[in-house]
Amino acid sequence: MNKKHVIVSVGLFLVQASIYAQLNNSNPVDNKRKDEVIQLDPFTVSQKGDRGYNAVNTLGASRMNTEIKNTPMSVVVINQQFIQDNLPIDAYQAVRYTSGVSGAGAPYSGQMTLRGQNTAGATYSDGIVDNVLVGGANMISMPLIDRIELIKGPAGTLYGSHNSGGVVNVIYKKPLPVKQTILQLNAGITLPTKGFVLDNTGPLNDRMNYRLILAGDDGRSFRGNLDSEATVGLSSDYKLKSGGSVFLQYNRIHPVRSTNSFPWFTDKNYKISTFLPRDEPIGEKDSRRDHVVQQVNLNITQPFKFANIDWVARLATRFVHSNSYAALYESADSQYEFFDKNGVKFGDRSNASFDDPRFDHVEMKTRSLSQQTFQGKGFVNNLDIIGDFNVGAVKNKLLVYGTYETGKLFNQNLANTYKGINLAPGKRVYYYNSRDIQANYLTIPQLAQSNRTYTDTLAAATQLNSSLFDDKLIFVLGYRKDQRIQTLRRLNNVGNIIEDERNGDSKKFGAVVRPIPSTAFYYNYAETFLPQGFTPNGDKWPNLIPINNEAGVKWNSSSGAFVVNFAYFKTVTDNVLVFRQTGEVDQFGVLISRQLAGGQLVVKGWEADFTAAVNKNISIFGGVGDLSSVNALGVRARAVPQGLNWKIYAKYSSDAGLFKGAFIGYGYEKNADRAGDSGDGFNMPGYTVADMLIGYKTGRWSTQINITNLMDDVYASISVAPSIIYGGDPRNIRLSTTYRW
Repeated sequence: MNKKHVIVSVGLFLVQASIYAQLNNSNPVDNKRKDEVIQLDPFTVSQKGDRGYNAVNTLGASRMNTEIKNTPMSVVVINQQFIQDNLPIDAYQAVRYTSGVSGAGAPYSGQMTLRGQNTAGATYSDGIVDNVLVGGANMISMPLIDRIELIKGPAGTLYGSHNSGGVVNVIYKKPLPVKQTILQLNAGITLPTKGFVLDNTGPLNDRMNYRLILAGDDGRSFRGNLDSEATVGLSSDYKLKSGGSVFLQYNRIHPVRSTNSFPWFTDKNYKISTFLPRDEPIGEKDSRRDHVVQQVNLNITQPFKFANIDWVARLATRFVHSNSYAALYESADSQYEFFDKNGVKFGDRSNASFDDPRFDHVEMKTRSLSQQTFQGKGFVNNLDIIGDFNVGAVKNKLLVYGTYETGKLFNQNLANTYKGINLAPGKRVYYYNSRDIQANYLTIPQLAQSNRTYTDTLAAATQLNSSLFDDKLIFVLGYRKDQRIQTLRRLNNVGNIIEDERNGDSKKFGAVVRPIPSTAFYYNYAETFLPQGFTPNGDKWPNLIPINNEAGVKWNSSSGAFVVNFAYFKTVTDNVLVFRQTGEVDQFGVLISRQLAGGQLVVKGWEADFTAAVNKNISIFGGVGDLSSVNALGVRARAVPQGLNWKIYAKYSSDAGLFKGAFIGYGYEKNADRAGDSGDGFNMPGYTVADMLIGYKTGRWSTQINITNLMDDVYASISVAPSIIYGGDPRNIRLSTTYRW
């Protein structure tokens, strides 16, 4: 750990301690204002004001509780009502009805596309970074989540380094001052799964509230892979006499999800093998990610007065610890062997076609097994200070914050050759034996990788929100400075130590003009950075620099029933790595291509996201958009839907007559074509899929049936490479019953 960072981190603690001591001893808050200060906590956002699927406020768009209509950027909020109706397993399933969103990694890995870029998923919670990613996935437990916010486009002044697609921020459920218990039982009808959620909250006394969440799922996916989760969440908040609060939270999640359970691949012409069963993976059925992630959050919030300005300070400290195991079955092109009906091999995936008259079936004489372990620890210390003050007719809200993040990750990878599999109809045999898995090894596992990675990030930032004429004119200015030091120690290569120190700036200017109360026009300029590692010679690649220009309009009907955000955007990322010919030739006279950081990635297009609470019976959520995400060589970004895509989900609830208490919902997605791999070597065709909800509510009870892929469509949902293609899940029916008291 860098000594300078240690000193600064200790300094932040001392500043926080001194502020807290000063506030409690010399500047107590006026008791007449105490309740008001607590109610207006700028770091907390809740369901209050939500109507159907309409959400009013956001935390992630400014790091403070702000009305969405007053933010000069595209913000989409998935509120608790939408989550309850759809019962998603992960963040991607929750947000997939948002324009421009598509799956980008193995199912349940959390990876998704957002505004033309691949993102790791929900990497922020309550506005603070979750700085431990395990096994290439960022898994969350939905029973702990109150709402999910998608901040589209660069937001570096608030979150520092990230790609141009944006940020996914989850809001945890918080203790409530009223006693409430929710018990939900669920079971699969088409799959042998079962689970429960117990959510209990309420006051312990007039100052302290608590919340306890227990959840578990057990079963297998439709491909026979493990699919389970165990969750514990315990939190409390305490109201200080000084007007502040202390929030303490402990979460432990243990998901076990299938990974690399892909059933399909392409031939030399990139035709996808959809004729093979989608419920039979090419890897073994023990392929999985098995994670145990523990998180502790401590937030201390305190209002105070200084220089005749009302301020609120928040110390947010987070500790994350993770242990992870992943078993991945992978295969090179040469392992996909093509045979005729006489059992004679005539090619492999790279040089043979499914349309060849000789083609009968594919066999894999061997497969590759990779067993990865990860142990990670992360610590975040964050101090936010918000001040409200007026300068003449201008109302100002000033945010100043500093962040110190440190993390270490130890990972090992054991690789070996595993028994193959015959993909011919009726010939497929899985060899997994939990008592003696090594009986199926063809070679002894060898240490392929052993690394320790240490990362330290120090950042300071400020953002000013100014408004005039009762929010008819709003300006936002922001700046953040980051320093990141990352050290990689390759333990299986003695003496190989790489240290990467990066500095970067993030800038923002935004404006909102509201000529009439229901309509606001906005403009957003945002710039940030993203480190991208080393050249083959050990030199540093320059930082990626995404620059976003966005203009849009937000329309909120006078009744609040309809909310629409339309945006036209263009994001240009400089220093993108591309392969270019150098003019040199090799010994065979072939032109040499080298990877250079001289390209641009241009993401441009338009998106419209909308919600509607037409009346107390009808709720609608949806999005439509058309974008392109292409680099300087015309290569499309992998997995990003390019072209027109649209999604809509609608629900009707009956409150009178014969069907009083009944509700029904219907969702429909249309996703455009996507690039199948990072080199845009082949096209993944677009697809459509529909979901349905049927339920009944009476008194404290409610029961619902969720049907995904209603029409049981067969389609390719996600592609990582030509040899790794996932099919969409078949029709799945789940039953859940909830009792509230």
